[in-house]
Amino acid sequence: MKYLKTYIESQAKQRDWSTILNKRRSLISNRYIKASKRMNQDKAIDFILENCKEWVENPVDIRRGISMEYDFFYSKPVTRLSRDCRNYYTLIMDNAPEWKDYPKRSKSFICSLGDARMGGNIFNVIPLDGSKWGIASSDDIYDSFEKGLSRMGFKGYTSMSEIMTTFYTIAEKYYGIEVSDSNWAQFKKDLKKIEKIAKTKELEIYFDFDIYINMDKNIMKSQNILKSLIDIINPIDNNFTFCEYSELSKIHRGDECWTDSPCVFIKNNWMPLKDSKGNNIYGTAGFQHIVDLINKRK
Repeated sequence: MKYLKTYIESQAKQRDWSTILNKRRSLISNRYIKASKRMNQDKAIDFILENCKEWVENPVDIRRGISMEYDFFYSKPVTRLSRDCRNYYTLIMDNAPEWKDYPKRSKSFICSLGDARMGGNIFNVIPLDGSKWGIASSDDIYDSFEKGLSRMGFKGYTSMSEIMTTFYTIAEKYYGIEVSDSNWAQFKKDLKKIEKIAKTKELEIYFDFDIYINMDKNIMKSQNILKSLIDIINPIDNNFTFCEYSELSKIHRGDECWTDSPCVFIKNNWMPLKDSKGNNIYGTAGFQHIVDLINKRK
C-alpha cells in the first residue's frame, strides 16, 4: 500500500506540473506577442537593408517555429523559462562561469540552422548586426549533453528533459526539498539543503530504474551537487559552440542555436510559391526566395 500511495502522489504531482507548464507556455507566448511589432514587406526590407547588413552580405538560413500569423515582424527576446521541463539547465547555462561567453538562454530566441524539429509556422530569422550565437551539438538542446551524462553514469540516457524531471522528483519526493528553477541564489541554497540530508538518508524508490539510482548516487550524494550538474551541462565537453554571426554559416546544418539579439522574422512561405507541378514551396526554396527579394532592393 505504501508504494501504491507513493505512485498516486507522484501522478498527482505530474498533473500539477503539467498545469504549471501550460501556464508558463501561455505566459511566454503572450510576452512574445507584446514584444513583436508587425511590419509590411517594404518596411521590413528597408529595415533589414539598414540594420542587418551582416545577414544581407552573408545570408544564413536560420529558422524558428512560431505560432504567429504575421508575415513580417520585428521582435526583441523576452524573459523565458524552459517550455518542456524544469528550468534547472537554463539556470545553470545563464549563471555558471563555463557559459559566460554565451547569450543568456533565458532571454534569447531559440532557433535552428536550416532543417530541424519545429512547431508552428516556420519563420526565417534575420538578426541585427553584431549578434552573438550559441550552438548546441544536435538539433535539440535536450539531446546535446550525451557526453556529460555518460561520464556521470547516465549511459543510455540522452534527454536532458528526463534527467531534469528525475532530479526534481528525487529532490522533492525523497529529500523533501522543492528546488527553485527560477532563482539562481535560491537554487544554490536548495542544493545545499539536499547535500546535508543526503549524507545520512538512503533513497527508497518504488520502482527499479537505473536513472533514479544513478541520480541519487552520482548527483545527490556527490557532496557538491552544483558542480556535478555543471559537469554534465558543460559546453566544451558536449561540443557546444559560441560564435559571432560571421562564423554562423560554418556550423553544421540542423543544429539548435540561440541569440539574444533583436531580429526580423519573415514567414518562410509568406507568399505561397509554386513549383512547376503546382506544389507549395517551403524550406530552403522559401529562404532563397526571401534572399532574392531583398537582393533586388540593394
